[in-house]
Amino acid sequence: SAISEATLAQIKTLQASRGVIVFTDVLALEDGQGGVINPADRSDKAIAMRELLTTVEDDEGFESTLTPDGTGLLIAYKK
Repeated sequence: SAISEATLAQIKTLQASRGVIVFTDVLALEDGQGGVINPADRSDKAIAMRELLTTVEDDEGFESTLTPDGTGLLIAYKK
């Protein structure tokens, strides 16, 4: 997966209360296959970024938003 549960737990430990973490290139657009927004794109990067999005979204310790800036920014802050 793009980010393991252990890695996410370490991020939470190191991140200050209300701290922000930014993941870049989350839309995985460079392969020309449409990236994350194209369900037919089954490239390794698109799959990994979908898993990252799901992992962060499902974690109740974070609030997050995905922006289309550049090749996609996932901005998450610790609650």
